[in-house]
Amino acid sequence: MGGVNQGGYGVGGVVFMVAYLLSLLLVGYWGYLKRGEKTLSDFYLGGRGVGFFVLLFTLYATQYSGNTLFGLVGGAYREGWVWLQFVYIMMMVVVFYLLYAPKLYPLARREGFVTPSDYLEMRYESRVMSLAGSVVMLYALGNFMLAQMTAMGRAFEGVLGDWGMMETGANAGIGWTFLLGVVGLALVMLIYETLGGFRAVAWTDMIQGLVMLCGFGGVMVLIVWKFGGMGAVTERMMSGDMMDQLKVLPPGVSGNLRWMSYVLVAGIGASLYPQAIQRIYAAKQVAVLKKSLCVMVFLPLFTTLVMVVIGVYATDRYEGLSGASADKVFAVILGDIQGSGFVGYCLSVLLSGAVVAAIMSTADSALLTMSSMITKDFLGKYDLKEATLMRIGKVTAWVLVVLLGGGALLLEATDLDLTLIDLLDLKLEGLAQLAPAFMLGMHWKGLRSEGVLAGLIAGLAVMLALRVMLEDGRLFDVHAGLYGLAMNVCVAVGVSWILNRSNGRLVG
Repeated sequence: MGGVNQGGYGVGGVVFMVAYLLSLLLVGYWGYLKRGEKTLSDFYLGGRGVGFFVLLFTLYATQYSGNTLFGLVGGAYREGWVWLQFVYIMMMVVVFYLLYAPKLYPLARREGFVTPSDYLEMRYESRVMSLAGSVVMLYALGNFMLAQMTAMGRAFEGVLGDWGMMETGANAGIGWTFLLGVVGLALVMLIYETLGGFRAVAWTDMIQGLVMLCGFGGVMVLIVWKFGGMGAVTERMMSGDMMDQLKVLPPGVSGNLRWMSYVLVAGIGASLYPQAIQRIYAAKQVAVLKKSLCVMVFLPLFTTLVMVVIGVYATDRYEGLSGASADKVFAVILGDIQGSGFVGYCLSVLLSGAVVAAIMSTADSALLTMSSMITKDFLGKYDLKEATLMRIGKVTAWVLVVLLGGGALLLEATDLDLTLIDLLDLKLEGLAQLAPAFMLGMHWKGLRSEGVLAGLIAGLAVMLALRVMLEDGRLFDVHAGLYGLAMNVCVAVGVSWILNRSNGRLVG
């Protein structure tokens, strides 16, 4: 095995983690008992009867992934208080939901939508357009899942500590606890999702969301008590070198442009997460959906804000971390909290559980959506019974986890210096290219399938070209994806206008 257990939370952490995972399996079995007809709508949308409390927490838990949480702390460690802008970003996600979700919901009810691409095919009457949308969304979900599988291994390393490295063959760079985390957590997720479908995922999301709120609230109190108030931390940073001072001072014109770019690209992209669109479909009533979104506006104050504060505290205490290694500072500060007596130990265990909760709530949602899209969007056109499609979907989920879990292990054995925010940018910029199809198409009847498809291709081409040419993926501090989106909108509107004029159509 090569090494002994170092770090981790000992017996208490293991007991907590086992109890938590068993609760998820029990919820999966409960979802199995509550299943209705053997239909895609029942398995993937919970029979479209999700109430306010469950919908709120499944949206909330899905919005915060492992790479979001670790990435936020790492980003705040690298750049300081300017990362408070991310609180506004997470609030803006809800604003962009409201641009299309209230109109999409009744349409989904009437037409029986199951996947996001069902809307695209109905609205644009184009199989090519719906498949193109599916490919973009599956790319984003694959990116999402790969990051979450990697985060599963990291989370288990934090709970169980270092059990040494595998020392044979190509797997020499993989730790035993990392391997156990990827395999163990993925297996638990697959079992409860296969048993209960969307019901199990939504109810486990609720548990995971509550764990996150309790964990982050408690650790914020403990950090302030242990390390001092935020004012004292800021004063110490201002008395440091120029790099520390820049982490406190307000951003200049360049910094403001960069963060306005983040607000737009993250707000638009995250509001178009395919798993979030399916939650719109699953709401019991449109009033339930609107109420959930209104309350969700305030939840970043209890999650995103806490993660940024933790990152700034880490800046004041730890030196020498840069690039992707800064994303590990969250685990370092948890180790300090663990040494603060019994209360600190309990809170650090709870917060580690919150991290696992964030990872699994995102992974299970992404996996369920991926299997539904592959099954219905690509195989649903063949004359197969829904019960058969459900079985195919379940098998697809297992195959996806094997492939993506293998990818996570392969990446762990390499030495790439990609930060979690870099991965997040790639995903969000790609999803943002679907904004004209969903947001503009929902309000302008004259938007044509030819225009949307041409705009999508043009937007992706501009985004990828700029990302290849630019070292940090930004031109004048604006994300490449926003230039792509601007081109996307211009082409979509221009082509639609020309076609409408040529056909004598004046559509409002």
